[in-house]
Amino acid sequence: SIHTFLSPDLVSEIIYVILRGIKAIGNKSRPLQKECKDIIVNMSNLSSVCLGIFASRQQPYRKTERPRYFTDLRLCECVTILLDIIRTDVDSCTNDTTTQQMEVIGFNASLFVCLAKIMAVSTINWGNNKSTQKWRSPLNPWGPEKTATFIVKQSVLPFVKSVGDSTVSTALKLTYCQAAMECVCVLLNDHQVDLFPEIKGGKLVRRNHPLSKHAAAILAPLVVDVLPDGKEKHSRNPLRSEVIAAISVSWNWSCQVAFDDGFSNETTNGQIVTSCRSMTAVVNALYALKKGKYKCTEQNGCSPPSQELHASEISKQIHMILQIERSSPFRSYFLELLTSLSLMYPSALARHWHLFLEDTSPRHLRGDNLAVRKGSFLVSFVERGICDSNNGKYDDECWINMPHALGAISALISSMPLTLWISSEGRTSYRLSAGNFPSRVRQALMNTMSAILKVMSSLRTIVETEPILSRGFGSNAYFEHTMIQCSILAGQFCTILPFAGDNDVLIEPASKIVSLAADIYTLGLKMIGIDTVSFAASSQLIGKASSIFGHVILESLGSGVTDTGKAVAVSPPARQWLCDVSSYDFIGVALSKKTYRSPNQSKAGVDILAHVARSAPWVITREPFNLATFRDTCSHLCGNVNDAKTRILGLKLVESFLLGRKASQSLCIFQIDFPVVPEYFCPLLQSALKDEIPAVRISAISSFGALLQTDWRSMLLTPHESTFEPDMVDWTCINSILQATSDGSNSGIRSAACKAIGNIYSECIDTPDIENSSSTQKKTIPFCDAFAIHFANNVCNKMEMAIADANASVRSMAIFAMGNVASAMRGRSENSEIYIPTIKKFFDPVNACLDDRDEKVVGNAIITIGHIAYFVYSPMYLSSVLGENAGIPNVFSLLLSKLSSKVELALCDAIGESSRDFSWKQRNSAKKHAWGACMSIGTLLSFSNMTKLIQYSVIETTLNQLFRCIQLHNIVHEKISASSAASLLKLPCSLWLHCSSNCGAIGRGLATCFGFINQRADKSSILSEIKSLTKVMLSAANSEDFCIMFLNQDDIPFDIEQMYQWLVSNDMDVYIFDKISLALEHKRVRSVLDVSVAQMFLTRTRHEHKSPCKSAESLPRKYSNGDESDDDGDEL
Repeated sequence: SIHTFLSPDLVSEIIYVILRGIKAIGNKSRPLQKECKDIIVNMSNLSSVCLGIFASRQQPYRKTERPRYFTDLRLCECVTILLDIIRTDVDSCTNDTTTQQMEVIGFNASLFVCLAKIMAVSTINWGNNKSTQKWRSPLNPWGPEKTATFIVKQSVLPFVKSVGDSTVSTALKLTYCQAAMECVCVLLNDHQVDLFPEIKGGKLVRRNHPLSKHAAAILAPLVVDVLPDGKEKHSRNPLRSEVIAAISVSWNWSCQVAFDDGFSNETTNGQIVTSCRSMTAVVNALYALKKGKYKCTEQNGCSPPSQELHASEISKQIHMILQIERSSPFRSYFLELLTSLSLMYPSALARHWHLFLEDTSPRHLRGDNLAVRKGSFLVSFVERGICDSNNGKYDDECWINMPHALGAISALISSMPLTLWISSEGRTSYRLSAGNFPSRVRQALMNTMSAILKVMSSLRTIVETEPILSRGFGSNAYFEHTMIQCSILAGQFCTILPFAGDNDVLIEPASKIVSLAADIYTLGLKMIGIDTVSFAASSQLIGKASSIFGHVILESLGSGVTDTGKAVAVSPPARQWLCDVSSYDFIGVALSKKTYRSPNQSKAGVDILAHVARSAPWVITREPFNLATFRDTCSHLCGNVNDAKTRILGLKLVESFLLGRKASQSLCIFQIDFPVVPEYFCPLLQSALKDEIPAVRISAISSFGALLQTDWRSMLLTPHESTFEPDMVDWTCINSILQATSDGSNSGIRSAACKAIGNIYSECIDTPDIENSSSTQKKTIPFCDAFAIHFANNVCNKMEMAIADANASVRSMAIFAMGNVASAMRGRSENSEIYIPTIKKFFDPVNACLDDRDEKVVGNAIITIGHIAYFVYSPMYLSSVLGENAGIPNVFSLLLSKLSSKVELALCDAIGESSRDFSWKQRNSAKKHAWGACMSIGTLLSFSNMTKLIQYSVIETTLNQLFRCIQLHNIVHEKISASSAASLLKLPCSLWLHCSSNCGAIGRGLATCFGFINQRADKSSILSEIKSLTKVMLSAANSEDFCIMFLNQDDIPFDIEQMYQWLVSNDMDVYIFDKISLALEHKRVRSVLDVSVAQMFLTRTRHEHKSPCKSAESLPRKYSNGDESDDDGDEL
């Protein structure tokens, strides 16, 4: 009771004086005698008691001044006192008897208790500190490396080893090591972040497990030493494996004690929890390292993660501990560990899904009788919590621990490869036990969804009937965390589950989950509007419930549109719910203006409604009342002259609806009356273009970029006019957007305007793909060539200044706009030979942007240069000036080399041969650059008039990079290999004939194609393109090309026998066998191939000559004329 009358300054002074006394005793008596040790133990225990009292009083949220005896330097001094005695005593007991060693271990264990208390106190962030964080790093003056060396390497690890080597019981070993594990846990944990996720405005804010600086110093796979010459030397970090091994040993001791005692001993219970917390801390730190820049691979000297911790065995031990009845008060710690293991080792935990999710009790015992159910532990645990809540037992342990159970289920389901497991193509290796494995997984998922439905139903009842939750909930924290974890899990069921084929049975329960989440969301919005004094206190919780379960709706709807503008269908459960009458109440509340009365309500409500409008615009247009209400809501928000943020929300709704309508034209179930869009929404956008707030104008400009061709047709025609001649068009709106591209006050406006102009031009002028459109979806082309040319000239005049803008975003969008103009006009010019010199002048500026410092600018320049190149190098435009400018071929060669280097950079990074260390963002940009470069290379190489003028080595190098994309298809992104295959396939036959005579590209290309065909069988999306490309190259190849193909077999492996079978099965022409036979007679080829190979082809050649002569089949129509260049546009 001394803490009731002693001040913090006095308590800290007492602790400091005691530790100084310990130092004095230790200095005078070395080695320490038993009497001195007893005195030191008593003094250490007194210090620990005072530190415990002190730490319990000084809560981090209180404005408490730092005690003068607890400065950072003095705390480090106190730690040094204890460490000196611990290290000296551990070193001196190596040759002692067993009894003496036990005395030393017990003595050091008491010192570690005091050490752990001091380290905990050092993490408190005092009130006089300017930092806003609640916690701070332990022992700040030392730094992470010094702290890890002194405490972990020189003290904890030797002590744990000495305890492990002793002959005492497991329970005593665990007792001795508890405080040492507390020290490690303080260093590994980052106390500044609450690990519970949050949902704000329906959006999940997931807090990734943070990595403290001390954890990085202890567990980083490599350590860096600076040599005298200034160079860095990377070596393996031995501390990592030793710390993981020590914590694993402590965990195994705690499991053995738990199984033996059954949590009946209160003393060992705390020690078991400490061991569990330490294991969780190390797993979280390893996961943070895995997600961060400190990669652990065998190349840098680390053991594979699966060998460092035996996650599979730990998961079994957790399952056994959770089933011990007396472990109930401590289950949250083990559930948290299970969640962390699922994130770090998903494959290992997925193998044991049945331990936690499958109901293994006999069929006649399954049902609602929870007392007799043995299997499906986590699910039954959640159901018990539901029973407790229904009975009003809000303080029961099952209910309090429910967020942890739901979080563990969520992590386990995320770790399971469900698409593979429950699809018809499931591998036999995943049939882990008797019975139909997909059916077992499917049944476990349905049982889990049934439990989640019960949880959500119970939560709905609580929100509706007892919103304040005064009983046992404190500040409603448990209830809020339960809602969050339930919402996350419900959202997973709507997004990660496969619903095709036999899995369609999952649609119904998943749809009910979405419907129930929408009911809670709608109920919350309705109840917030109740204006009563008693309800005011609970409105915050009701608002949180509405926001939290709005997350389920957002997840089930998806984004609706990808970054490239392609439609993404809503999930089957969400579609079934939206088509059902149960969604009508939600739609009515979402569309109502009453939902947007307060700023916070407006933002959350607009996010939900914007997702509906973007993902399922047919929901808004299926009823005239819905569309009219939606328009009124948009007008209400856009017309708020006092709040710019509200106006932006209104424009966000308009833009979401327009984007969803544009992207899902081919997916719409209900027909949309297109003329209503200009009538309903365009006046709002035109008014917003004149707004004083830049953010409002940006939103309006972006919305104009989402309009359809039919909208512009209605807007541009002046009254009583029916043609689109430039003089007959109302250019007011387009001119306003063009003018915004040179707005000097805001770069965001200029960027948005450039992007919008690019989208508008592409939508109005670009030729639709008639072959791939159904008769009801074909777009008309109402705009004449004169309109297209006039519009293009206006855009070019504005983009000339924008492409040289100081802001990278403006440059990027200006290049994007010019790419769309060039692509659209290319389609027109191929049909009507339109000449537009203004596009041609952008070649040099865009070419220069290939070396820009901004990755997005480079990415758009790579794609755009392929479109503009048509107006520079196509025979239609180049024939008259080629003789006048001898430098044109040099520029062409340099451009091919630049694009090839972009592809090579991504390939080298993919195989680990890059000379640069890429960040995740840089690596992603390199992939995009390679994808665009492959398409642009295909366009450039299709100009036969230019490929004849450049060096063969440039063409060969460029083609080899495209072939490498196919060779590395298992490593690189599938878009890169697909774009390279598409580009190679559209090259004119004249190029292949040109290469056949002058370089070895065809030989390497054939080896690449046959290797791909051998590997992929019928499982690749580009297999048909590769087969067609193979036939084209076979037709153009000569005997020297086949020699190169056979001689490169070591570098580009392929099966010759499978190649032979493919040639025979595809009935290839006899002259191809003749060329292969001629190549096999070459001395170099005969030296590397078996005689049987040559005999096989020679026999087939003779057989073909004896059979009736085959007419020489012509090449595919696309390549029928060797002199004809194929200048078809790419379809990026």
